[in-house]
Amino acid sequence: TNTTTTTTTSKTLPISHLGMDLLEWRQAIARDWRKIRDAPLKVRGDKDAVIAAIRQRPEALAYAVDDVRCDTDVLNEVLRAGQRETVSRRELSQPREETPELIERW
Repeated sequence: TNTTTTTTTSKTLPISHLGMDLLEWRQAIARDWRKIRDAPLKVRGDKDAVIAAIRQRPEALAYAVDDVRCDTDVLNEVLRAGQRETVSRRELSQPREETPELIERW
């Protein structure tokens, strides 16, 4: 990958991020929520891109623009993602003898 960087008005971005359209950003974020940290404002203001990040990590909400942070659909996704994370942690802490039952449920 190209690791050369360029400076924009507010931050330094990898050259590979230049010229990406909104769909490409959504796809990149769906693969790795951390991409939203490097995304331009138009992407961090895109509800679909933000939700894709939140589904992987609820804390991704911190990178969304204010209008998107207040969106009902976005906030509901944060709650759902948080619940999934809580359930996963609880199930992972179960004794080993219960593990086959958990695997069947997943």
